[in-house]
Amino acid sequence: RVISFSGLDWYVKTAPQKVFPGPQFFSDSPTNVFMDSSGRLHLRISKCQQEWCSAELFTTANVGYGKYEVRVVSPLNNLDPNVTFGVFTWDEQATSEDHREWDIEFSRWGRPFDQNNAQYVVQPYTRPGNISRFNIASDQSTTNSVDWAPTLTQMSSTETSSGRKLSDWSYSTLPGFKGVPTPGDVRLHLNFYVGAGTAPTTGAEQEII
Repeated sequence: RVISFSGLDWYVKTAPQKVFPGPQFFSDSPTNVFMDSSGRLHLRISKCQQEWCSAELFTTANVGYGKYEVRVVSPLNNLDPNVTFGVFTWDEQATSEDHREWDIEFSRWGRPFDQNNAQYVVQPYTRPGNISRFNIASDQSTTNSVDWAPTLTQMSSTETSSGRKLSDWSYSTLPGFKGVPTPGDVRLHLNFYVGAGTAPTTGAEQEII
């Protein structure tokens, strides 16, 4: 299924067998990924028989250097501890380049008392200096930005209405490292999924706008 959102066309991921991240099922059902009458995108984690089905979409066309903004209407400070909302780049073929991936992710990764509930990442996250964990305490709509340039990637999160900065981070190409991802065959992805355990901790379906 293809949908149009924010001036781009997106494929909606479907996986009738469990795949990563997770592993879990992904559904392209209009109840899991849909646009409302105001043009806002809804992503849902829903019960499908005895399992959970998550939501993901990715651009039909390649993307490259530039500035990306994702405005999240839903509060990010109280996501279920087991679920993750992510904005990221991915080049399926570029395994030796860590899939040319950078991420903004909102999750406690199954740790309900973790004071940090978000992170900026340039893959691989295991390399020192490639990840910045932080806390989104605001319950307001947020604007989360990535300015992706050849030698520098800057990420930030602000309250949409007030412009108050909640966090920011810069990552530059360091001597001896691969550094900032190059565009290659990168697509932009949005996903909302069970990032820890096998189900949301509340046992309830989840939604983000």
